[in-house]
Amino acid sequence: MKIKTTFQYLLFFSTILILSSCSSDDDETIPPVDNSKPYISTDGIFGCTNHKNIDISVDGNIKEFIEFNGAFVFATFDDLQIKNANGGSELEEDLNVNSFYRHDNNNLFICATEGIYQLNENLILKKRSEQLCRIMKINPEGKVLFTTGLGANSHHLYELNPIDYSTSRFTEIYNPSDCVSLGQFEFMANGNIWSTTCAGRILIFSSTGEKINEITNQNLFANSAGLSNSYLIPFEESMIIIYKNGPTYKVLKYVEENLIVLKDFNDGNESEKVTLMRQPTLTDAYLRDDIVYVSTTFAGCNGIQAFKVQKNILPLEEQDYYMIQDPSLPSQCVDRIIESENGDIYILTGQSTLTLVNC
Repeated sequence: MKIKTTFQYLLFFSTILILSSCSSDDDETIPPVDNSKPYISTDGIFGCTNHKNIDISVDGNIKEFIEFNGAFVFATFDDLQIKNANGGSELEEDLNVNSFYRHDNNNLFICATEGIYQLNENLILKKRSEQLCRIMKINPEGKVLFTTGLGANSHHLYELNPIDYSTSRFTEIYNPSDCVSLGQFEFMANGNIWSTTCAGRILIFSSTGEKINEITNQNLFANSAGLSNSYLIPFEESMIIIYKNGPTYKVLKYVEENLIVLKDFNDGNESEKVTLMRQPTLTDAYLRDDIVYVSTTFAGCNGIQAFKVQKNILPLEEQDYYMIQDPSLPSQCVDRIIESENGDIYILTGQSTLTLVNC
């Protein structure tokens, strides 16, 4: 009996020690940052130090997020989930969501594989079109444009009528090259539309939908099987291109019909800084105060990369590009940088945690 009792006590205290060890690991929510390297900034992102983690539980990994009329709208890899400001569930719907587009304060359009949906100010969801939708934006003339991403006519931009919800082809008929499924698209200051393609090209359309140019420079887009891990950022009268395909990584600027290399991470000038910045997968790009912030994940999760694109000195000098590891973020695996309708910035980390960065 004594042996049995002693064993029970030993088992009890061992369990307590194990649980206490696990709990101490779980409590360490803020991972350490590397402040030993001069090219890694450990200051708060955007120079802000007021951070707040949003205490909202979402079932599944988050891939997209938007704040809409005080509610939090999440797209996971399985469904659409809408939470109120207190974290309570307002709606769950089995949808394969690709992106969100806020048309105005009373209407949010949801691009999904199943079609185009509309969420009104009362958080009522309605299906408006059977048309597959990948990315949706409004052009300077006020037309709602979107890409489909798949299908025989995926090389076109389409227009959604926000009144009767009909859809029509926006771009004029042109002869596409192999694999010209349009991906991301952005608008230049002159109204021209830039779009990435799955063939590693950039197509340029006029504001009326006519194809007017195509950028296919293989020296700049070396080894490109596509531009899915790349970003277009309108900047003043130019366009910034963040291009990455595996280890190939370039930051480009299109200005006055010239494509200029701001930084080539494969130019043979190897360093620890270049290696670390070239490793991760890119997940988002955000322009603020003439600096492009690029979020990264995988390959060590090294936080956010910053590029000072406003400088006229070309290419970028050593101090003009660097890494940021904000110690207030719960993880350096950064998935999205999202600006809300009132100008607040949310950062999604680890596909699970939203942090409000209040400057």
